[in-house]
Amino acid sequence: MDVGFGGYFNAGQISNNFGPSGLASIGFGWNYKKWNYDLNLLAGSSTAQQDMVVENKAWAKGTDLDLFLLKLSLGYDVWDNERFEFSPNFGIVYTNYSPSQYNSQNQPINSDIKYTTKNFMHYSLGFNYDIKFKPKNNRPEFKGFISFIRLSYGLNIPSINYSGYNGIVNYFTVGFGFGVRKTKRDL
Repeated sequence: MDVGFGGYFNAGQISNNFGPSGLASIGFGWNYKKWNYDLNLLAGSSTAQQDMVVENKAWAKGTDLDLFLLKLSLGYDVWDNERFEFSPNFGIVYTNYSPSQYNSQNQPINSDIKYTTKNFMHYSLGFNYDIKFKPKNNRPEFKGFISFIRLSYGLNIPSINYSGYNGIVNYFTVGFGFGVRKTKRDL
């Protein structure tokens, strides 16, 4: 499990519609041998960069938006030792933009656009780089415990042609994580 913070930046046509965002993330992972399976939830806020029509409703330029991403990925440890781990990964990402409940002046938004959303599916290429910390004591109950600082990067590529919304998305997070690994008992 890891928890982190980072940023989200669009490039291409999609950057004409949605601004950059700060992100908070939480991730859950499972390892089997050198394979990594990860489920990540990332959340942030953005703004509409121009007037646009979504679900037959007008989003005005400057509308505050909530951003949610759900990423499912598969990775492989290409470098793993006692201190560091580097794992390239690929996966799929569901991305959702929706108007925030309140605008930047903390006023309720127009109820006409309140429940509209713009959704995307992306392919994702990225990596996780972990800096591991060993427990301070060597007690048997802590033998499989690990903690780490995780640096993550992802590049999202649209899975289909979204007219007017094509482009790539870059995001990164820095976080803290911990976990338990299976260990062999000494006989």
